Order: sequence, then structure tokens, then C-alpha cells
Amino acid sequence: MAIVTQTIAQLAPQVLQRLQDPTGIFWLQQYEVNPALAEAINDLMLLLGRPVQYFNQLITLSANTCFQALPPNVLCLTNMHGSNYTLHKTTMHSMDYTMTSWGPDWTADRADIPARWGPIGLTQFFVHPAPNTPIQVLASGVLHPVTSLWLSTRPRKLRSMRS
Repeated sequence: MAIVTQTIAQLAPQVLQRLQDPTGIFWLQQYEVNPALAEAINDLMLLLGRPVQYFNQLITLSANTCFQALPPNVLCLTNMHGSNYTLHKTTMHSMDYTMTSWGPDWTADRADIPARWGPIGLTQFFVHPAPNTPIQVLASGVLHPVTSLWLSTRPRKLRSMRS
């Protein structure tokens, strides 16, 4: 089976042709076609379950806070290891279920090395207990197959259908 590699810039004109709008009058390539292609590629990667955009990199955990930001362009984390220990993956639900005796101040727990981590939405993760000092861990996970840089720019006004 042959593998064909095309960029979004190469695919977008083909999509506009299929939409019978090759000049981009009704569908704006930068703000409608490109983001739709990026979302389709991300969804396909998740459905297939065979991500090829895997990464291993050192990240620094911030001191005195349980809540950490995901590194840029990361879809999800899968593992986290220290120099001679592993942080165990959990969820907020599991933390609440197994640690029902905790008070509302669990985020104030501190230690030299966190014991567990878990995802929070698409932009953050938590570690527990929070590290006393900034520490580096080796994070593994899945990158976004497509980084949609055009979404960060301001969209222009849509044209009126009555011209």
C-alpha cells in the first residue's frame, strides 16, 4: 500500500474544488477549510488509535501548585517518569472516590516528589502532591497531528451573499 503525504495547503484547493467553490467565494480557506481539515485529521488519528505523533520530552513541574499546563501542541499525556520513579496516572474522579476523607484543601498538599498525575480537560493536568520545588520529569504523550496556526489570527468579516 502506497503512502501519500500531502499538506493542508495542498489539500485545501482540492476541498474547495469539491465544494464547487474553487476561488473561495463562499468558503474562506483560511478560516473555514483549513480548520475543518485540521479537525478531520485530528479526529481520524483518534479514531484509528494509532498515533504516529508521539513525543518524549522533559517538562518542568511548577512548584507549590497541583495544576500544571500542558506543553504546547500536546493533545494528551500518557506517561510521566522522574529520574528513578514513576508518577502513577489517575483521574479526578478516582482521586475523589478513593480519597473520600480528603478535605477541600487537598491542593495544599506538598512533597518533594509527586506520586500521581491526571488530566484536566485539554489544556491542563494535575500532580499530587504538589512539588516543593520545580522538578523535571520525562513526559510522554501524543502531539496534535496538525498545529492550526491560522486559528490564532483574527478572522475577517464574512462576505454578504447579496453583492
